[in-house]
Amino acid sequence: MIKKVLIITLLLTNVAMLSQAQNLKPFKDANGKYGFADQDSKTVIEPQYDYADSFFEGLAAVKLNGKWGIIDKKGKAITAIQYDALDIFAGGFCPVRLNGKWGYIDHTGKQVVQPKYDVTLTFSEGMAIVGLNRKLGFVDKTGKEVIPLQYDGAEEFKNGKAKVQLNGRELYIDKTGKEVAP
Repeated sequence: MIKKVLIITLLLTNVAMLSQAQNLKPFKDANGKYGFADQDSKTVIEPQYDYADSFFEGLAAVKLNGKWGIIDKKGKAITAIQYDALDIFAGGFCPVRLNGKWGYIDHTGKQVVQPKYDVTLTFSEGMAIVGLNRKLGFVDKTGKEVIPLQYDGAEEFKNGKAKVQLNGRELYIDKTGKEVAP
């Protein structure tokens, strides 16, 4: 019986600690630096950044000396602080801009799509809209351009179809780029 109570107590303690770790919020100190505190306002990640976003999907964007990077809830760097800009993680990927071009990283910080696009949007149904030289197409989660950059406009995939515009014509395509009924 004592063993059961001890195990339950340990489990509840771990759940409480995990819950607390998941509620980290950025704060700005008196010196203008950002860090992260738990729900009790206890500093968990010391203030050291010029700016910090809230955690999303377990990761947060931080800015230092005009560049952006990603950290985890322990303050460990997932990426170097090297990006000109970045967006939020969605579907396991984050758009990042380096030297004026956009690409994607995954949750480990691995560059999945090298920064070479003028435009990147978040993934939907395993595909993301990318653009270069005013033409749009789609990449998959491996970074492969599965639908060529030829469209003048594009919307994200929904139910296996995406609405696109080509030479003034609006149409729907499937995930292979084949035209389909709306």
